[in-house]
Amino acid sequence: MIYFLILFFINAQTFASSICDIQRPKNIFHQKEDTFYYLIDLPVKILTQAPHRNFSQLEKFQREITDKVNIDPYELLRRQKKFYENDRVENNRFNKILSRQVGKIRPINCLEAFLLNTHIRSFSAFVEFEALIFENPKINKIRILVQTQGSKQSVIRKPFIENYIRTHLRAGWRLRAHIHNHPFSLNNPYGDIAGTVIPSAPDIESYNYLSNIYFLKSAIVINGFHSLTLNNQDFKKF
Repeated sequence: MIYFLILFFINAQTFASSICDIQRPKNIFHQKEDTFYYLIDLPVKILTQAPHRNFSQLEKFQREITDKVNIDPYELLRRQKKFYENDRVENNRFNKILSRQVGKIRPINCLEAFLLNTHIRSFSAFVEFEALIFENPKINKIRILVQTQGSKQSVIRKPFIENYIRTHLRAGWRLRAHIHNHPFSLNNPYGDIAGTVIPSAPDIESYNYLSNIYFLKSAIVINGFHSLTLNNQDFKKF
C-alpha cells in the first residue's frame, strides 16, 4: 500500500494576475525522514513571467555574489572549465554549452526566482534543492514538488518522492520539467567558485533516468541569475 504525502496546497485562484505575483507563505516545508519538501499549485502563466523586485532573500544573495564575482554565465563556465582541462568528457560537456550547441541560457524567470527565494529563506543559497514540475492538460495550472536535505550540498531523491511521481502520472499529470540550483562556492580552497549553469555527470544520469522511466520533458539548471534549459533530446548529447 502506498502512503500518500501530507501535501501543502496553495489555491491558484488566490494569485493576482500581475507579473510574477506569487504569495510567499511562511513555514512551507514538511519533513519526512531527512528530507524537507513542499507541494504548491501555480498558474501555468508563471512559467513565462519575469521575476519582480520583491524576492528579498534572493536579492540579498544576488548582491553578495555580484560584489565578488562576474556573474556572466559564459564567463563562469570558462572559469570553471579550466579545472577540467585534463578530463576529455568534462571538457566536451563544457564546450557544447559554451558553443551553444546544446541548451539555452537565459535570465531566471518568476518561478525559478520564487523557488530559490523560498529555499534561501528556510535553508541556504549554498545547498541544492530539486523541483519537479507537473502539468495536467485538463487543468490550467502546474503542480510543483520541491525537496532538499537542507544541510547537504546535493539532493538525494528518496523512494517516497518517486512514489509521488508515479501517483501523479497515474492521475493524468505529466512530468514537464526538473529544476535544480547550482550553488556558488566562493571559499573553495582550489579556486573553483562553481555557480555554473551546466549539468554535472550525475545530473545527466538523473535526467536520462527520469526521461526513460517517467517521460521527463525538460531540465533546468539555475544559479540565482541565469538558467540553462535542456529538452529531453539534449540529455543524450553530452
